[in-house]
Amino acid sequence: MKELLHRLRSNIDVKGPEDCWNWLGGKKSGYGRISVNGYAENVTRVIYRLVYGSLLVDEVVMHSCDNPSCCNPKHLKAGSRRENAEQRDLRGRREPPIGTKNGRALVDEEFVRKVRLEYLEGFQGGITYRKLANRYQVKLALIANIVNRRTWKHIQ
Repeated sequence: MKELLHRLRSNIDVKGPEDCWNWLGGKKSGYGRISVNGYAENVTRVIYRLVYGSLLVDEVVMHSCDNPSCCNPKHLKAGSRRENAEQRDLRGRREPPIGTKNGRALVDEEFVRKVRLEYLEGFQGGITYRKLANRYQVKLALIANIVNRRTWKHIQ
């Protein structure tokens, strides 16, 4: 226990009582990680248990400060995954994966630019969504969504 407390203290940048105390050690997706009894755990879960007691298996530790590396116990609260997701969405922190980072993407940014350019250049010459879809062997709806910017909005 003393060794764990020492490792925690030496890896936390403690500031004022109301400030964020950032984790300086190893992180995964911005969240502090530490090995406890041979298992990697989120630092906030370890600190929460030390300060407030046990967590239910399905509970998560939420941050009132929206800072994933913060370890200040005053900023930590136990809650359900649903509560955590609702809090994230209410605060506008959800960033859905866009473009090729979205696992469902069928095309890439280069394809999107090419289709939009071909459509613009060929509009007077009778180019249609169907002709582009046939040329690239994709569904007509994909071409229409790309050209009308219903999808791939982030691409100029």
